[in-house]
Amino acid sequence: LVWHYRQADPEFGIQKAMELAEELSTIAANDPVQIRHGRKIVEVTASHVNKGSAVTRLLSERPYDLIVAAGDDTTDESMFRLDLQNFISIRVGDGETQARYRLPTPAALRGFLARALT
Repeated sequence: LVWHYRQADPEFGIQKAMELAEELSTIAANDPVQIRHGRKIVEVTASHVNKGSAVTRLLSERPYDLIVAAGDDTTDESMFRLDLQNFISIRVGDGETQARYRLPTPAALRGFLARALT
């Protein structure tokens, strides 16, 4: 479950997101869930469910020559921590990351991908 507040008033959105994350953490303290406050989102997932586990499952279904994982949020870090062959991880924007590479903007990522595919 993800609550996005990208189009909310910035101050109001962050205030309500922090309240929501705190309230959900209290309510779900004894449940096997994780509450994540990311980039203009609050996400609730089962503890074992994250983007890294989803990628791992997809990759178990067939082999790939190259895997590129890109993201701009803390919820993407579980993908970036994967230790895989032929794996490129890219953080878009600033912030701490486990990604191997970083690009400054989504436009820079699109340009990188366009150049890589030509």
